[in-house]
Amino acid sequence: MPRPQPLAASTRALLFAGLICPLAPAYALDVIDKPDYKRGPYAGLSVGMLFVDAGGEKFSPAVVQADFGYRINELVTTEINAGTGVYDDDSDAAEMAVKFAAGAHVFAGGTFSGQSSIALGLGYTTYELDTTAGDSGEPGAQDYRGPSLQFRLEERLQSVPIILRGGYQHVFLDGDVTVKAAILGAVYEF
Repeated sequence: MPRPQPLAASTRALLFAGLICPLAPAYALDVIDKPDYKRGPYAGLSVGMLFVDAGGEKFSPAVVQADFGYRINELVTTEINAGTGVYDDDSDAAEMAVKFAAGAHVFAGGTFSGQSSIALGLGYTTYELDTTAGDSGEPGAQDYRGPSLQFRLEERLQSVPIILRGGYQHVFLDGDVTVKAAILGAVYEF
C-alpha cells in the first residue's frame, strides 16, 4: 500500500471550515441546554470497527482503545486515545491487522434531550496497519495518519458519573486508502 500524499486542497478546505466553526452543530440545532456534565477529567474504554478500503480491497479489523479527556466547559471537550487491534480481517488476497491506533480531538456540542448530547470533533488520527498479502508477507506495516472528523452521541447515566457513547469517525487520507470507524464506549467522570 502506498504512503499517503500531502493534503489535497479539498482536505485543507475542510480543515479550515472545521477550525472556523467547531460549535456550529450545537448552535445550528439551537438545542443547547446547560448540560449538567461535570467539568474536569474523564477516562474510559472504547471499541471500534474500522472500515478500510485499500486499493479496492476492503477490510474491517477491530480495535480497543483507552480514552482520556478533559471537559473544559459545557460545550468543549479535549480528548486523546491510544489502542491496538483485537481482531484481524482478511480478504481473498490479503490479511490486515491494526498494530497501533492513536488520536487527539477537540469536541464541541451540547445537550439535546435530558441527559443526551451530540458532539462534533476535529482532530488528528494515526493507524499502523499491518497488511500481509498471501504467504509473501508483503507489504508489511504502514502508518496512515491525517486529519479526522468525528461525530458522537452520548447518554449520561443518572445514578453514576458514567457516559455511554457511540460515534463515527472519518480519517482524511489522500491516495487510494480510506479509513472510517464506528466506535462504542463508556467513560467515567472523575
